[in-house]
Amino acid sequence: METLISFFEEHLFTCSIKSLIGLDCPGCGMQRAFIALLRGEIMESLKLNASLLPFLFTIGFTICHLLFSFQNGSKYIVVFFSSTAAILVVNFVVKLILHS
Repeated sequence: METLISFFEEHLFTCSIKSLIGLDCPGCGMQRAFIALLRGEIMESLKLNASLLPFLFTIGFTICHLLFSFQNGSKYIVVFFSSTAAILVVNFVVKLILHS
């Protein structure tokens, strides 16, 4: 597991929006949050990008729904996606407020 974490740390993508305008984009911190999650640092992951865990849950639920065809699964996917998007936007706004 440690070699996987080291690989991810050495191959982080650069945010083009942050390099262009100097401000974090809504997805900034997602890679570092994923690495923290792999290390078991859940609170650190949430601090870096609070939308990662809901995003991963939504992806996991969607895959399970495609495999097992849950009753009303598509409605839940819409709710989970909307909640994840709302968390992403709130996280982005909070970061903007705290950095100014």
